[in-house]
Amino acid sequence: MTAPSRPDAATLLRATPYLIGDGPEARDRFATVSDRAIRVRGRALQAATRIADQASTVLPQFELAVRSDLVAESNRLEGIDTSPDEIRDLARVRKELLEAEVSGFLEHIRDDPRVLESLGLYRAYSLADDWARSEKRPREFELRQLHALVMPTLSSGGNYKVAPNMIHGSAHVPTEPWSVRHAMSELAAWFEEGTGDPVLDATVIHAWLTHIHPFDDGNGRMARLLANLALVQAHYPPLLLRSGSDRGQYLDALAASDDGDILPLYDIFVKSLLRVVKTMEKPNFVESKIRDELLATTKQRYLAWHGLADAFFTSLEQKARRAGWYVRLMGYPTTENFTLLEDRSPEGNCWFAKFRQHGVDEWLLWFGYRSADMVTTLGGRTMWPSVFFAQRTDDPRAVHPFDSRFHANAEWNRPAEICFSPGRQRPVSVRWDHDIQEMHTDEAAACVVKAICR
Repeated sequence: MTAPSRPDAATLLRATPYLIGDGPEARDRFATVSDRAIRVRGRALQAATRIADQASTVLPQFELAVRSDLVAESNRLEGIDTSPDEIRDLARVRKELLEAEVSGFLEHIRDDPRVLESLGLYRAYSLADDWARSEKRPREFELRQLHALVMPTLSSGGNYKVAPNMIHGSAHVPTEPWSVRHAMSELAAWFEEGTGDPVLDATVIHAWLTHIHPFDDGNGRMARLLANLALVQAHYPPLLLRSGSDRGQYLDALAASDDGDILPLYDIFVKSLLRVVKTMEKPNFVESKIRDELLATTKQRYLAWHGLADAFFTSLEQKARRAGWYVRLMGYPTTENFTLLEDRSPEGNCWFAKFRQHGVDEWLLWFGYRSADMVTTLGGRTMWPSVFFAQRTDDPRAVHPFDSRFHANAEWNRPAEICFSPGRQRPVSVRWDHDIQEMHTDEAAACVVKAICR
């Protein structure tokens, strides 16, 4: 395979405000960084392909984890102290609102100042991801619309500044208000074409927008958002600049870009991407990301597990109805029950659902703690609860009319236990005696219906 050729700096940066410098030393400096960018690209694409496969069945959870990190760190770089957990909680509570059209989102979010800036930036990243998937880059008026999302609390959100503004801690004088629209039209026209190097595109669009400083506030957040759009569009991982470790070097590089030298910022972006790629190359990156960031607390684990259990019941009900059976929901564990079952305590047991045919409840599904076989096979730090089966009995000595003491018979293809494990590619584990298979939710529901409703 022929290695990608090194791009010529002067050609790439034509029609931008930036230069690399004259002379062999300047060209060598650019070559060093661009060669590193080419190597990162190869590794990034390999990692992205593997991650896409790992995340295919847990995409909503994975996107929630990644996007919350981006919003929290972008806010922190602006001195707004919000944690990824806070962002994730807001995104869960306002899930329906985040899925609304942009106009409807803005109309409702203005009524709740508590969630404004964080949720607005989250929605803006979601919109940018949609654009990236459609290979679309925003036009000048769409940049203003995006700013309205990023800064919904700002009275001038979505509009360019009408008075001169300054950059805190910088001697740079931004573009005058009367020249902003023309400057932004030039920026948008250039961004539509780009350089062909996604990392350099991300660097230039970031530096150029902050140099113009077209809005009263939110310019840094807009710049980081557009930089990530350029990267995600080319299947790179997101650019995650850390407020703790990257802030000083990042601000110095931005100051250099205001003087026309784009190379320091380009170098920071390449190094940041390499850091992210190395993390992504670790085995089970997606599952680890979800486990460490979305399943760290009892509340988070319970919500994720409950969502899987509810999806399983919905599929179970639909498939049983087609087989001529009726499934009735009896309930789910409370957080108290859930905690007891995580501790493998039978006091957390509770009924889940009944299978009925011809007016008779034939089977009961109930929640209990994970069996020793499931513990041995699945491992992991979390003892997720399981679902077990009980068959109707006419034994007069029975406390209730269901008996769990049947043998899970492989000949009849009747499962003995089902366990939901959030964050896994196949999150439902089904056990027959000592044989355990991992499945998607619909597959497991079909398996149960086939066994019970035969």
